[in-house]
Amino acid sequence: MKKYIVLAVLTFSIFFSYKYWKTTPQYSVQQVVESIESNDTYLFEKHFDIKKVSDKMSDEFVAYMTKENIDSSGDDEWGLIGKKFATGLFELMKPVLSNQISKEIIALVDNKENNNSLISDSLSFGLFDNSDLNLINQDKISISLALLFEAENINFQREGSTTTLKILLNQSNENEVIEVILKKYEDFWKITEIKNLITFILENQESVIKQ
Repeated sequence: MKKYIVLAVLTFSIFFSYKYWKTTPQYSVQQVVESIESNDTYLFEKHFDIKKVSDKMSDEFVAYMTKENIDSSGDDEWGLIGKKFATGLFELMKPVLSNQISKEIIALVDNKENNNSLISDSLSFGLFDNSDLNLINQDKISISLALLFEAENINFQREGSTTTLKILLNQSNENEVIEVILKKYEDFWKITEIKNLITFILENQESVIKQ
């Protein structure tokens, strides 16, 4: 009789442990990785908010490019006009960038080549021939995302309904940290933002594209 009681207790313990595991951010990250490996778009989109992540990446890209332009422009009258013009132009580019980043992420999961080049967009003109802007057309974002969760140094920091997954990409440089933000939705978690990935790609373009 005691044997059956022990067996029942173990069964219930395993059941409830697994049920709890499925509500953790670690489980949701695991589901994202598995969905990429199995090309499961439905599972991926359950745990990865493509639109929010793409919009935040677009914001980071524009902020980076705007700062680069400001730092490289003069402080004379023409320099100030150039800064204002470039800043406004970069802001106009955000929807185009966000849309293309979304396509790259979806292509990563679907395991299809992303042939929808930004250069064909009416808002793009010839701007995306620039080496920094052209990274969007070279699959660097999807390559980096695919490799992101393979890093060895990963740390989860949970605070209420937000979990920050910190990924150290370079052991010799503690400043190269990618932050993956997860938000709690009912009984599961969802990635809503990936900080510093765009900056990392822009500053390490050659090494990223060789992966």
